[in-house]
Amino acid sequence: MNGEPVHSYTIHDVFDLVPVTADRQFWFGNSTGGYDASRYFCGELDDFRIYDGALSSNEVKRVYRGLAAISAGQDFTVTGASAVLAGTVGHQAEGTLRKGYAGATDWSLVSAPEGGEGAAILQPEAAQTSVTLPVAGEYVFRFTISDLGAATSDDITVTRVAEDTANAAPTVSLAASATVTLPSPLVLTATVSDDDRPAPSALRTRWTKTSGPGGVWFEPVDAASPQAYFSVGGTYVLTCRADDGQAQTAADVTVTVADAADGAALTNGLTHCWTLEGQTLPFGTDAVTGTPLSSTPDYVTRIYAPGSLGNGIRCMGAHLSYFNTGLVLAETKDPNMTKNWWPLERYQTVSAWIKIDSADTNEVLGANILMMPMTLGIRYDEKGTSAQTGGFCIHQQGSTTVDGGSIGWAQYFYPPPAVSPADRWMHICAVVDRRYGTDMEMWYDGVKQTRLNSGSCPGRMSGNTILLGGHSRADGNDYNGCWTNAVSGDFYSRTFPGVIDEVRIWTRKLSEGEIRYLAANPVIDPNRAPAVDVPDVPARAVEKRVTALTAVAFDDALPAGEALRYAWRVLSDNAADAVFGDAAARETTFTARVAGAYKIQLAVSDGERITYSQICTVEVTVAGTVFSLR
Repeated sequence: MNGEPVHSYTIHDVFDLVPVTADRQFWFGNSTGGYDASRYFCGELDDFRIYDGALSSNEVKRVYRGLAAISAGQDFTVTGASAVLAGTVGHQAEGTLRKGYAGATDWSLVSAPEGGEGAAILQPEAAQTSVTLPVAGEYVFRFTISDLGAATSDDITVTRVAEDTANAAPTVSLAASATVTLPSPLVLTATVSDDDRPAPSALRTRWTKTSGPGGVWFEPVDAASPQAYFSVGGTYVLTCRADDGQAQTAADVTVTVADAADGAALTNGLTHCWTLEGQTLPFGTDAVTGTPLSSTPDYVTRIYAPGSLGNGIRCMGAHLSYFNTGLVLAETKDPNMTKNWWPLERYQTVSAWIKIDSADTNEVLGANILMMPMTLGIRYDEKGTSAQTGGFCIHQQGSTTVDGGSIGWAQYFYPPPAVSPADRWMHICAVVDRRYGTDMEMWYDGVKQTRLNSGSCPGRMSGNTILLGGHSRADGNDYNGCWTNAVSGDFYSRTFPGVIDEVRIWTRKLSEGEIRYLAANPVIDPNRAPAVDVPDVPARAVEKRVTALTAVAFDDALPAGEALRYAWRVLSDNAADAVFGDAAARETTFTARVAGAYKIQLAVSDGERITYSQICTVEVTVAGTVFSLR
């Protein structure tokens, strides 16, 4: 299930198997024959595959992941006899139900103008590759990703035209410098413009790393305003190039990347994590403790629904509809108190992705995203003033005195989001000051919000378990129960009217950079392809003499346990006349037996994704002896 083994069987009896013949019919979603079509499947079905033979565990995982999303890019125009195709490959399949990368890419020629049938693709397997365009006209190239018999593709039209003498080069404008703190991504903004020549006009933009101590990933790489992710801190020079098909313009920005303030990764202090994927753990299992949810879906009031990535949870009932995690916050009692204990740990940070369903029919007030009864609630549309309606609230209850004898509570109201979370995924992050209640924060989509009211209260350790998506009471008791609806006379629902996903809790205060990173990444660690700098390859060499080659590659350490693999190769037609000392080593040697121009490239793989370096040309001259006469 979802790429992971959940059960194995020992066969006790062997039955005669009926062979599947060519005329055998398969029925999906219901039965036929004597069952009167009464065995229907109550749900949705998709992507049926039948393989002739057993799949390996690796193949089963790849089937679950599906083909990564791809794009061939926008159609464009060139004036020369060659062009560069720049396809992009996503982290995972289209949609949200599948997680992980699968597939191998390939370019092919679909159509060409008369006389252009010989258009050549230098590296069909690489997302970015050069192609030749022998004659003027329209060429259609297809970018395909395939795996285990499944395939999907995207086409791009490249038009070769004559040079336009009136063409002006595009312009690129961007800030001279920028700063960012790890692990937060940097949003780059370039302003590009063109005179729409040569026709048909199609301005292309692409970002590259020019210098810097680590790897840089641009997402998407062909956008004027992508997000840049950095592997390590330091000073980087990033370049944005605009290409109108005849002329190019480039501009640089210097980026100072600071290390995280506390030097900690997002796994530091992470005490609970419900990704709800069901990939490496059963659905609803806390990835930190290995504890499954105490409440399982009943498919009436509690269901699994498509999440921001993979699955999420949805509570459907108006009352008493929630998922009980069976776990409490990781807190330690203050030994100086005898009751209503304050925790010794000051902060808890809660991160979650939410999407409100505009078609939900429950009348909600104070709908719980997460709560621990009698001490903490993170809520949507809490009861407050009219200015606070539609916003979010942190509700905390606890002792107001050191002896633990006096109980109070406080609501921390924050405004409605500028963009409604109805029918869209929104990231919220609440920094909760459990010890004193004076340093609370609420973040929407990586932006810190301003509190609308005043007052504070410390939290207490109630011993109640964490509930997701709803409330444990159905009666009216104001903040510990449900409010009375003045119109209908019933109680308002405290069930969250939508889907909740990727819930994480840390026993520390996250930094601004960490919160912004979470807002940009539903999954903390998507596998990104290795980042490869331009190899250090000399421009000239002498035949039959050994030449040193080296390259630098950066990776995100995913998939876990996989080391980078290197493969040097010669792409030009004279590859048979060259030899590498060790083609699988990052640092190696190159020897050409015959003079000529050699196109050399390095492929770097993390075991799942491959990156191809920039092609380097080495001009190899004839060996000889130089005499100096005087």
